[in-house]
Amino acid sequence: MQRRRARTHEHAHLARMVGRRIPDLDAVVIDSEERVAYCIAGRERSVVITRGALAVLDPRQLAAVLAHERAHLGRRHSLVLDVVHSVAAALPGVSLFRVGATEIGRLFEMCADDVSVRGQGRRALLGGLLALGGHPAPEGTLGGGGGLTARAARLVSPPPPLVRLGVTVLLGAVIVTVLAGPLMCTLMD
Repeated sequence: MQRRRARTHEHAHLARMVGRRIPDLDAVVIDSEERVAYCIAGRERSVVITRGALAVLDPRQLAAVLAHERAHLGRRHSLVLDVVHSVAAALPGVSLFRVGATEIGRLFEMCADDVSVRGQGRRALLGGLLALGGHPAPEGTLGGGGGLTARAARLVSPPPPLVRLGVTVLLGAVIVTVLAGPLMCTLMD
């Protein structure tokens, strides 16, 4: 976990060094043709977007993409992922934790999509995701690129409210299980 945090802190420092903060966007813009937007958690949380991404996004799509990234930061998705990845690294023989880390990351992308959709609409977010083309975010950051096909299908044809509620409850149960399991084992010793 400390290594992930150190990489994240270093990446945040570099992004602020090479990028420029745009107050109207509340984001750091990096001069790159690559079309990427992502967030960096930690003490100096930031949303990072490239000049290439700004060039292809219309104003509504940009607002939707930024809302998605801010949802990751606001809901502290990186903290849960840090713990899950640490447990997976500590117990490499237990595939549940390794697979769980990947799946929880995908679910967090969908959760951030839901927050963005509530404020900006499905069409704006879908257009933004497609314009960015699903480019992966740098390691140690959270970005909107993961699982683009499944996320786009979900945005085009959203599940009914009861299914969404069930997924939310299931996600909460998985997170509690993943976090509480090692703690319970420690307390039992």
